[in-house]
Amino acid sequence: MASFDIFCEPHMGCVKAAVDHVIGIIPNRYDWQGTSAAYSLKANSIEMTASSYLQLDQMLQELCWALRRELVSLAFISVGKPKKVNGDYTVRLGIERGLTKAWGRYLIDLIDSMPIEAKCTYQNEEVRVQTDNLEDAQRLIGQLRMQPFDIPIHYRNLQE
Repeated sequence: MASFDIFCEPHMGCVKAAVDHVIGIIPNRYDWQGTSAAYSLKANSIEMTASSYLQLDQMLQELCWALRRELVSLAFISVGKPKKVNGDYTVRLGIERGLTKAWGRYLIDLIDSMPIEAKCTYQNEEVRVQTDNLEDAQRLIGQLRMQPFDIPIHYRNLQE
């Protein structure tokens, strides 16, 4: 038996490129110079700090444009509640990962409709696929890659 997992997450290299781009904007915006405007990329989040709520909103808009330029879906970004700390405003933007149940069901139905015999289960926001042999698993991944998904689908742990 061969198996692999199907999961969904943004390409972190693209997220990093977007954050690096907006960090470079800070010194070029005259209205942000000399303020506490800052972006910080963490493992599962992006943190923004600003001098005012208006500036925080402007920074969020710039970040959204940069993420879209890097082809990162904004569906992966969850915006937390802004907090005021020592006179500055901060907000944490979560970077979401995983397949929703609806996407998991869609992928399982799609795989079931293909001519390759496979057993699929949805668990831990991923779809686990098992086939009779490695060649079937590789053919199945090849057919899935030809599908036009609206979300970034990734495959891992292809093993026999």
